[in-house]
Amino acid sequence: MPRRVTSVDIARSLGLSQATVSYVLSGRGREVGVSEGTCRRVEARARELGYRANRLARGLKEGCSRTIGVVAPCVTFAFFSQIVRGAEAVFSANGYVTLLTHTDEDAQREREKLDVLCSYPVDGLLIVPAVGRGGRQPFARLVEEKWPFVLVDKEVRGLKAPFVGSDDRAGARAVVEHLVSLGHRRIGFLCGPRTASTARARFAGYRAALVAHGLAVDESLVAGNDWSVQEGETAARKLLALRRPPTTIFACTDVSAMGVYRAAAARGLTIPRDLSVAGYADLECAALLNPPLTTVQQPAEELGRRAAEMLLAIIAGRSKPRPRLILPVQLVLRGSCARPA
Repeated sequence: MPRRVTSVDIARSLGLSQATVSYVLSGRGREVGVSEGTCRRVEARARELGYRANRLARGLKEGCSRTIGVVAPCVTFAFFSQIVRGAEAVFSANGYVTLLTHTDEDAQREREKLDVLCSYPVDGLLIVPAVGRGGRQPFARLVEEKWPFVLVDKEVRGLKAPFVGSDDRAGARAVVEHLVSLGHRRIGFLCGPRTASTARARFAGYRAALVAHGLAVDESLVAGNDWSVQEGETAARKLLALRRPPTTIFACTDVSAMGVYRAAAARGLTIPRDLSVAGYADLECAALLNPPLTTVQQPAEELGRRAAEMLLAIIAGRSKPRPRLILPVQLVLRGSCARPA
């Protein structure tokens, strides 16, 4: 391991005391009365020698590590990477570094990752929960041990914890109301994993809109239990094979909506002439589909930013107990929906 340049090395090279150099390197030199000339000499020599601050040592001295653990289901999926990007911007602007890990939507892996992060000197945790059947136990333990943490996007059933999410119920309701306004009455719904609070909220919005318009909630028009393209295609094929198939399918995510496009093509159906399709999330792929997908825009980066701000407030003791923030969503109308034939 290469030897680190320390404040002692800089002090010796300049003939100054280590205390003076340490004050300057910590950014407090001018505050405690070190002259401007001396501050500049120390800063110049630090750059010349390639000095890097020892964040761990400084954190131990100050009682914090200036490090945040971030747990996400999949860092290559655009929605989650945007959440992380938004959070990291806030952490970086406030002098924190991010320790990122992912769970692949696996509850056991999530439990293991949380255990590992809690063994490090992190100041807090920002978590996008996995959809697996892991239960509330690992999160309840965080509450019991008084860890500063914030859940993002998905809540954990039965757990009262700081949370930042989007209004999934309202977003799903807006989609169904738009489809009803076009004249659709048989509206299929592709649901995500029922273990995910987001899937449950979107299904609740779907049901609420149907009831509000006097339409029956037909369970035969509800299918799917996953976010994937493959499950979207399989579920859509099932709905389109019904004796009275839906005239439109609302997929719980844009990814599963891509599967609906594939199922429609396999049956020789043209979107939106023969089948209207809507999705959820407004991922980049939504605007690139042919025709472009009507969907609901979630403020992914803002979710990350607001969650990071909430976590830093909790760490600083400036937050109310178990804060909860729900951000609005927006219906994005494109070319995949039309009046039924």
